Amino acid sequence: MFQRVGQFPGYVVRETLDSPRYYEYYLATAEEDSSRWYNIIALSKELCGTAELRLCFQDACRRYSHIQMPGLIPLCELGLSRSQGAYAVYPYEWAHLSIGEMSQLAGKGGNTLSPAFFASVLRDAVNVLDEAYQRQLTHFSLIPPYILMSQTGEVYVKGFVEAEMRRRFRFDSEMNEKFDTPEWRRHEAVSVESDVYSVGALLYQCITSEFQPDEWEPRWMGMMDVLNRSNIPGESLKIAIEFFHHTLAERPQQRFGSYRQLAQALEEIILAFGTYQPPEVRMDIMRGHFDDFPPVLTTESVEFRSDVINLITGDEACISVEVPSSDRNRSLHARGPESSETPVERSSGGDIVFEDTLTSPAIEGFETRVVHRSSNSFWTINSGLRTAVTISPAEVLARSRYQILDELGSGGTGTVYKVLDTILTEILALKVLRPELVSDAAWLQRFKRELKITRDLEHAYILPAYHLEQLEGLYFFTMRYINGKNLSQHLKESPLPLMMSLRLLIQVAEALVAAHDRGVIHRDLKPANIMIEADSFHPYLMDFGIASTMDMPCANIPGQGIGTPFYMAPEQSRGEPITVQADVFSFGVVCYECFTQRLPYNGSNAVAIYTAQMSGIFEPIRQINPMVPVSIAQLVESCLSPNPYDRPASMRVVLDGLGRMG
Repeated sequence: MFQRVGQFPGYVVRETLDSPRYYEYYLATAEEDSSRWYNIIALSKELCGTAELRLCFQDACRRYSHIQMPGLIPLCELGLSRSQGAYAVYPYEWAHLSIGEMSQLAGKGGNTLSPAFFASVLRDAVNVLDEAYQRQLTHFSLIPPYILMSQTGEVYVKGFVEAEMRRRFRFDSEMNEKFDTPEWRRHEAVSVESDVYSVGALLYQCITSEFQPDEWEPRWMGMMDVLNRSNIPGESLKIAIEFFHHTLAERPQQRFGSYRQLAQALEEIILAFGTYQPPEVRMDIMRGHFDDFPPVLTTESVEFRSDVINLITGDEACISVEVPSSDRNRSLHARGPESSETPVERSSGGDIVFEDTLTSPAIEGFETRVVHRSSNSFWTINSGLRTAVTISPAEVLARSRYQILDELGSGGTGTVYKVLDTILTEILALKVLRPELVSDAAWLQRFKRELKITRDLEHAYILPAYHLEQLEGLYFFTMRYINGKNLSQHLKESPLPLMMSLRLLIQVAEALVAAHDRGVIHRDLKPANIMIEADSFHPYLMDFGIASTMDMPCANIPGQGIGTPFYMAPEQSRGEPITVQADVFSFGVVCYECFTQRLPYNGSNAVAIYTAQMSGIFEPIRQINPMVPVSIAQLVESCLSPNPYDRPASMRVVLDGLGRMG
């Protein structure tokens, strides 16, 4: 008998596919139709406890859901369960094999997969990555389970959501580190060249059944012998060696610079190995190795849900109506505020309707049925559930004086847009508080305080903020628009010259000194929060969303981690009362990164980063960059002490030390 192992609205879990550290994977069927199969990925409960992680997962899913193209598995629903946390639902319409599974099958039972077979599969995968990249959907974290072939021979690429989470929070792959690119192992920025490396590594592993050599390993020079023993035609060895030298190079700059160059190189490899093997040929070769689809069912057990709230994917909408708890099993049809007691039906026009029942904490004696469907509008009767409805900022702002021109970025608390003030005909930046956080008094208070703190500081190196506004339940404030990039983006592109870095850091230090003089501790200093004007290279410190002030020394939300682990002082990680030394520590990390292109303390998760910080062990700055003056290196390294009392006493002391060289 099947047992439900998760609480997902509208689905019966048939099997737990995998439960790694960060996610849980399930195979499920629709409750109303056991012939419809789905894959469900759920963010682990531990990660869901941190708002920034949960919201990033939901954002990544929404962005992915907007891309519809061959080679991507569509995301059909995004949800939030009190028992299981945030999750996403994908259709499971066919049996499939990953490239890792196909590699393991090679040579077994008389099934010989040629190098041309694997090169053909990877070439099709690269074409998928290229088209996704053109639509602003990036991967940069390919591992064997993410490249799939269906039983019809078509190639799919998955794992885009997991890759975005990994890039942002430095999750490890939970596989052999050889599956990681050299830049990932060095904790450097990843890019298209990272996918180039991964494709080269996968092809090498599929052909040789060995991990790829690193350029610094002695095995690098023996690559030709390994390939010669792996059914590579002798006349093709030179082409193969050149291909792997241009994909597995240690430095990204020495690899192919685009997916199209990589696809062209794979086509040359295929011709050298034999011929391109299209989907119908691959299907014929792999026939008999796929699992049966759909899986055979015997019996099932459906448990009643009582603790699930659905979220909306993309443009889907939510309709909720109140029903007396005595009518718990009565079907309802939600047509609007006046129709609270008519049967639920499949909506006209082929819209898919999912329904769920939950107990509303806001209204005693009532059950609330939440129905999700594809639509461009929504109605809600229960005001207590209004926060479960995802308000579209774009739709609300379209009715305001602000015309959205572009989305500049999205974080844990909100999204920043480039807008045109149609009344003043002025370009501004506009920050919107996430609609789902509006009902949380602590988050709303933080959002208001961010504006007030920023507006009151009035400093040349602090981004000016203007007015807070509220429209149809949406909270947002306007700021000066800066035409440029943040420091994090600059560092990913190329190292900054030493004197330019020093001048910029002095200006940021001046901004922190001004904030500290007025009793404000930033608490989230990092390169992404330093905006730099393109023409003048003038920096602006921004995002005082979790700042601490004398009148409110701690703006934490109970039970949620606040800050960015790589830049957060150890005492801040412990949740202790903090002083200006917390900003001193963060400033030291930013300086270290500017001078070395590396972070002083690394780890695969927040606990590992904290452990590294408490050790106080990092590579000295001048060992990485001898051009940094001794006095500056010593000053920055003193800022990185795990004990706040061993750091400089204030940012003014740090500023004075930097000024002697600037």
